[in-house]
Amino acid sequence: MSDTATILKIMLLTLLLIAGFADTSFAQKNKKKNKKYEIDESDRRAAEFYFIEGEKFFILEDYAKALSTFQKCLGITPENSAAYYKIAEIMYRNEQYPGAEQNVNKAILYDNTNKYYYLLAADIATAYGDFDKATQYYEEMLSTISETEIYYTELAGMYLFQNKLNEALETYHKAEEKYGISDQISLQKQQIYLKQNKIDEAIREGQKLVDAYPGNHRFVLTLAKVMHTNGKKDKAINLLADFLKIEDNTTVKLQLAQYYSKEDRHKESEQLIKESFADPLLDLELKTQVLVIYINRFPDSRAIRVSRELGQILIDTHPNESEAYLVNADMLATLNSLETLENTESIQKKSAEYYRKSLAYDQSNFTVWQNLMNLDMQLSRWDSIIVHAETALDLFPNQPVIYLYAGIGYSRKKIYDEAVQYLEQGKKIAATNPQLLASFYSSLGSAYNALEDHVNSDKAYESAIDINPNDDIILNNYSYYLSLRKEKLKKARRMAQEVVRRNPDNATYLDTYAWVLFHLKEYKEAKRILEKVIQSNNANAVHYDHYGDVLFKLGNVNEAVINWQKAKKLDETIEKIEKKISRKKIFE
Repeated sequence: MSDTATILKIMLLTLLLIAGFADTSFAQKNKKKNKKYEIDESDRRAAEFYFIEGEKFFILEDYAKALSTFQKCLGITPENSAAYYKIAEIMYRNEQYPGAEQNVNKAILYDNTNKYYYLLAADIATAYGDFDKATQYYEEMLSTISETEIYYTELAGMYLFQNKLNEALETYHKAEEKYGISDQISLQKQQIYLKQNKIDEAIREGQKLVDAYPGNHRFVLTLAKVMHTNGKKDKAINLLADFLKIEDNTTVKLQLAQYYSKEDRHKESEQLIKESFADPLLDLELKTQVLVIYINRFPDSRAIRVSRELGQILIDTHPNESEAYLVNADMLATLNSLETLENTESIQKKSAEYYRKSLAYDQSNFTVWQNLMNLDMQLSRWDSIIVHAETALDLFPNQPVIYLYAGIGYSRKKIYDEAVQYLEQGKKIAATNPQLLASFYSSLGSAYNALEDHVNSDKAYESAIDINPNDDIILNNYSYYLSLRKEKLKKARRMAQEVVRRNPDNATYLDTYAWVLFHLKEYKEAKRILEKVIQSNNANAVHYDHYGDVLFKLGNVNEAVINWQKAKKLDETIEKIEKKISRKKIFE
């Protein structure tokens, strides 16, 4: 069948559906109303032609031609309700609501037995916000036209929109009398009762639905929620518990577990949650949300224990799902952030393992890569951070932080040329992120210093300080490198002194300041500061080595040797330490 033939067939079917057109609208009604509108056969056929043409243009969405053609139809048959209806429909679609309403009212005037006219009239009134008028159209239709009771729910909805709760209830009652109990009607009635604070009626309505559909857990959950929210907690718990004796439903278990938890019946709650997590059909995202609730209760010891148990069940039940490993990794990362927790390194390693397993099933989550590389940093896994960074760069080449991780990894492996290459490339991408850019400059300062490219090292550190003038790590590192080179010592002193002023008990920063003072030949002040480090019991091999050098400069050779020996005991790789001890002197 051609497209044209199809359109004609649709138009003819539409014509037959809309009130019988001429036979109904004119041959009978007009004879009763006004003799002057009787038409002969040729006019009837002309009107039919224009109506069919108008319907064709309407189907083709050429509304301008459709409107003009329907108006020609009205020129021949001025009481044609179907033509008025089509004109109203066109105007409604074009948001010409006053004209649409005027025409649909004429359609109703000439034929008040067509429900579609009333429905369009209600839609038009609703569109421009006159809900009272829309309600009137529904009321008139339901009182005038038989077999329209299906629209009781629409009328009730109109009442609800106007907060006419009693009218809405009455209408829902009528619908229920006509069609019997339905979830849509019962749930709406229940909500109305709740708005009216008629709790017992709302519960009875919910119970009626539960009794009508005894195996439907949704209605049980809804009723239990109404009960629990309105102070009937024991009834809600008993309702869910009784349902579980008949049906093993995971969703019901979760809601009952929630209610048990609120009543401090934790053991029963946890058992139900564990059973729910072991159900492979329960949505993994929902399980994750439940687990996050426990994670948010950290550092509560019960929450930590239950979270780890649920996390393992999640992996056992969904061994091939990235999300199962990810939520476990995030949970352990949260545990890692708790300062009072023991076995921190063990937790870090397990968290990193879970992140890797998550990536084995889904590599698209950039945050997972970032978290994994952050753990590599904490665990000093420099080979791993390089591998992970280079793999991640294939997936996310425009993420500058990955270049930073790669650069730091290569720096820690003392492959400085490679480190500089990644850092310089990432620095360009990070140009719009000042804080990240400062990290790039700081890392470049260290890498260039290791390559003895002091010009570029100083430029990098100066750029980092321009962005973050109060960053203690940047200031400390820069001043320490200057002290080693014995250059710009006054500048190094100012930076180190500023850092110590803000961190008076930090052993690393104190050592840097003392070492700058050492090269400025201010040995007594350097000794005083290093003694503070030694007495803090936080001293490492470098601190003892530097303290020994200061004591030597002050002429206390024996004490100097004793401290060098302590340094060697902690770290035999310190430069020239054996030579210092054996010859009892320093080598600058």
